[in-house]
Amino acid sequence: MTIEEVELAAKLIESTGTKRVEIGGGTLLEGGGEKVIEAVKAIKKASSMDVWVNVGPCLNSNDLVKLKELGVIEVCSSLETINPEVFKEVKPLYFTHLVMSILKIY
Repeated sequence: MTIEEVELAAKLIESTGTKRVEIGGGTLLEGGGEKVIEAVKAIKKASSMDVWVNVGPCLNSNDLVKLKELGVIEVCSSLETINPEVFKEVKPLYFTHLVMSILKIY
């Protein structure tokens, strides 16, 4: 999306009465933090919505400081793995729920 499209989207979303928006997605390991910061600036310019950021590991400590200065209320990074043993170890409850759900299907 272009910055103009982000601004337009923020205006349209806010017009529905929405008070908070999440931006997130995949990760660019190089330059991803700056793209997130630019998107947040566009949202803040076009609306008064709170912003929550959920991106992969593209943010460094300087990016986090900038996001805080822009008024971002929360930043998280949902890290996943396709290795079933690692997944089971780091997300045991979710793994159990996933297995039980699959077993119910079959």
